Amino acid sequence: MNIRIARAPQSVKVQSYPITLLDGTSSMNFEYNEILKAHKKNFDDLGNKQLKIQFTEDVHDFEPFVAAGSGDITKAFKYILNKLLTEQFPQHVTIIFISDGDEKFNLPELKELIEKIKEKNFLIQFVSISIGKWFPNTISNQLRLQLHNTDFIEPIYHHNKNPERTEEEMFNFFDSAFKKIRDQTLVQQDLFQTDAEVKLTLVSNPQHHLPAGTLFVSEGEVIANGQVIPATNSLVDKKKMVSDSAQQALIMFASDPDKIVEEKILEKFQIVKDFSDEILKDVNQNNEIQQLTEQEQKLEIQFNNALVIVNQFAEGDVDIDQCTPQTLTGLQAQLSNPNPDAIDSIKIISQQLSVKDDAQNLQPENINLAQKKKLKNVGCFARAQVKMKQVQQLQQTYESAQITMAKEIIINGLKKYKSLFSQNQNQQDVRQILNEYYKSTLIELDSVFERVQLAKVDEESYDLLKELNLMMKEIDQVKLIKKALNSKDAIKIIDDVLAHAGIGIQQSMAITDHNDEFDYLPESLKSQIRPQNDDREKVVVIIFDNNESMRNEIDSAIENFNTEFSQIQTIKLKWQNAQFSLFDNQQQYVNLVDIFREFEEKNYKLNTKKICICLVTDGQNDYVKLHKQLKGLKANRYLIQLSYITIGSSFHFQITNELDKMMQNRNLKGRPLVLNVPRQKAVGNLKGQISQLMNSTTALNINSHFAKRFQDLKNNLFAQVQVDKNQWNNKSQIY
Repeated sequence: MNIRIARAPQSVKVQSYPITLLDGTSSMNFEYNEILKAHKKNFDDLGNKQLKIQFTEDVHDFEPFVAAGSGDITKAFKYILNKLLTEQFPQHVTIIFISDGDEKFNLPELKELIEKIKEKNFLIQFVSISIGKWFPNTISNQLRLQLHNTDFIEPIYHHNKNPERTEEEMFNFFDSAFKKIRDQTLVQQDLFQTDAEVKLTLVSNPQHHLPAGTLFVSEGEVIANGQVIPATNSLVDKKKMVSDSAQQALIMFASDPDKIVEEKILEKFQIVKDFSDEILKDVNQNNEIQQLTEQEQKLEIQFNNALVIVNQFAEGDVDIDQCTPQTLTGLQAQLSNPNPDAIDSIKIISQQLSVKDDAQNLQPENINLAQKKKLKNVGCFARAQVKMKQVQQLQQTYESAQITMAKEIIINGLKKYKSLFSQNQNQQDVRQILNEYYKSTLIELDSVFERVQLAKVDEESYDLLKELNLMMKEIDQVKLIKKALNSKDAIKIIDDVLAHAGIGIQQSMAITDHNDEFDYLPESLKSQIRPQNDDREKVVVIIFDNNESMRNEIDSAIENFNTEFSQIQTIKLKWQNAQFSLFDNQQQYVNLVDIFREFEEKNYKLNTKKICICLVTDGQNDYVKLHKQLKGLKANRYLIQLSYITIGSSFHFQITNELDKMMQNRNLKGRPLVLNVPRQKAVGNLKGQISQLMNSTTALNINSHFAKRFQDLKNNLFAQVQVDKNQWNNKSQIY
């Protein structure tokens, strides 16, 4: 394509009409006063020739501060777009959007109003001031893409939330941002119609009108007002076009992450790269050293910033999953930053996004640094992941997304170490490298979950945590290796770790005690998923399988339990037809956790106690469902100690075999107590055997069996007499 750069004719300057939308939710409390002071300083001279609103779930005056619990961006923009359509406004409008977090937004609800705005030929500038790492970058870029239709201006000014910042420092930032925006609101008045298609950047949509003074791209000559607009050969103009185009490509990229592939957005960066390569070729051929003005020096910095981003995205060296609103906000803000150190910030973000395994990235210190940066932003990755799942109508909690992202970041780090060892096969001992990686990862995970609180640990989150624990356990084993560990053997260890990450936790029919699954996770995470104090008051919860197959045992089981535990606080439940019920209440419960919550409301304080659950069952009646219910209690942070009284040999051997497998393969502690009440073996002729099996005839002396088992259970839970500590550690007891 023949790219021709030109600038539209100049015209008289006029004041654009500013419309400021300020987030009025409570999280803005820290910044509100300084924003207000800085805005007054820069815009109050306009008087009523501006619109200032504060948005929450409704639209309010700019002051006083509302400090609402939530906001509705859609409603706020409906309000201002309707005003533009129904009241008298100047043709030139500047929208200033200031926010610090995701509020309600639905772009399709605004589509009709946006189309009507376009028909009115408004010339709209759109600029955002982003505050903190939860700024709604996707929303901001969607609105910018839909509404901004005039000369390219810096799209975003970013302010990091920091409680240590003084009021003066905050004011200085907002004052500087508003001053730059105010300068940009002085715009050229005219709008020219063109005979040929033009674009305001290399990647913008084509159009047939040009705001006065605007730099633009075309494929041939363009006539406006009956005159040919001459092309420019200015290197400054060409470099500005590269910077503006890189920003526009980023805006398109960030406005809809789900359609990056579908819309071929990465190809937009290739267009910019091809043009920048031509500029660099011209610069290299012209060896003259020219003295640059201050403005040209700033543009040179922005051009070099753009080259880093454009080259990486054009090559496809981008991990899409890591392109969170925060990382993209950082790129957009730094791309336009005229300070010389902006390039360093861009390179750090670039490394976070990179999927390349080049020699520099594969240095241990660089792998650890990149992983540290990614783990620091795990909450942002998670929020983006949850939103994507919601779009795809898949269920995922924010908690499970956070754990998933942390796990994936560690997996990526391990893969880089695998590449490092593959490229350096001659390394004789890499134990120290892996041990340093383990320490670094544990420290960063600890930092992550000091900042990130898991409000809810559901079953998916619980299994993810167990996977993460197994991964960390495998890495930790390296410190036990006494002899040198070469690269080849190190790769085998990494493969073992990645195997734990890839296959998921195998679902077992047995459940270990609640506090024995997470020994290799950092303390900040363990403290959220398991109680610290194991010496709690105990409460016994007994669950009797009351289904048909248990009809010959259930009465004896209940009677002997009542006798043995008559002086102990207990909660007695029945399990029948996949539902629970209390002994003194006929109400049916589908979820066991609902019963626990009812007892919480009755001030039983189960969440402060050690809950000793004993399951009396033959395992023949929906045990998989019952198992899931017990697992659900663990996910709700109850401290559980589980015991089984199995009826008959079949289920007994099934559970003990599962436990043997779990304990041996994963070296877990907290093996549940498993006691057995045998059933009478069938004797006599075949007809008699079938009859006895159908009647589930229990062994003779059933009462004495249950009495002994419940006595053993009580002694194990409440050791009033000395019990051999090793009695239950290695295998279950069968009588």
